Amino acid sequence: MIILLIAAYGYPGVDKLISRKKFNAQLDFSPLIPEWSTTILSWVVPLTLIAIAGLLCIKPLRERVLRLYIAVIGSFTLYIIGILTIAKFKPCTCIGFSESITWTWQLVMNAVLLLLVILLLKEERKQRKNLLQQTGYALSP
Repeated sequence: MIILLIAAYGYPGVDKLISRKKFNAQLDFSPLIPEWSTTILSWVVPLTLIAIAGLLCIKPLRERVLRLYIAVIGSFTLYIIGILTIAKFKPCTCIGFSESITWTWQLVMNAVLLLLVILLLKEERKQRKNLLQQTGYALSP
């Protein structure tokens, strides 16, 4: 499961970073993103995706990183909903493999990923609680 999440953020992050100028141009066409912010976002978005993918590999940080993952995918899901509902036109769906899928399909994929991450976060918490109980560090109720 973690490998899927790493790939779901790592690949697009690297792809957007490698094609940063194209990604920046696509951000310029977004009806929901202010023009002044597109250059900043063209750096921040891919670096954030890569950082999250990398940090997921560090087991002690995983629970916190999963919460960050939820925040980022939640934000992007809200952006997609905005594109689908209030935008006067729909820009390209970005770069890489996502060029060939629709905004609606991206929304479905995000919803599935979001659900998977929430389930994984619950499992991580359960494992941490069990580990604490086994080591005697659990707080009594």
